[in-house]
Amino acid sequence: MRKAIILSLILICIGVTAGFFQKNWYLTVKICGISGLACISIPGFLNGAFNGFIKGSGISSDRHISHPFLDTKKDNLVRDKITNFLMVIGGPNVIAAIVVYVLTNKK
Repeated sequence: MRKAIILSLILICIGVTAGFFQKNWYLTVKICGISGLACISIPGFLNGAFNGFIKGSGISSDRHISHPFLDTKKDNLVRDKITNFLMVIGGPNVIAAIVVYVLTNKK
C-alpha cells in the first residue's frame, strides 16, 4: 500500500511541476485526471463493473461476467490486489485534478 501512495504522490508532483513550469494549470488537470481515470477504469474492467455497457456487440453482457467456479482463490486475491493498488493511485489523482481545476477556474 505504501508503494501505491508514493506512486500517486509522484504522479501528482509531476502534474503540478509540469503545470507550474509551463504556466498552464490545465496541463496539471490533464496529467492528474488522465492518470487517475485510467487507474480507476482498469479495476472496473477487471471486476466486470462495465459489462452492462457493452451494447450492440452481439454478445450479451452476462457472458463477460466471470463465473465463481472458474476463478480460483489465488486469481481473486491477485485481482483484488491489483484493484486496490490502482484505486489508491487513481483516487488522489482525480481529487488533485478536481482541486486544481476548481482553484484555477475562479471567475
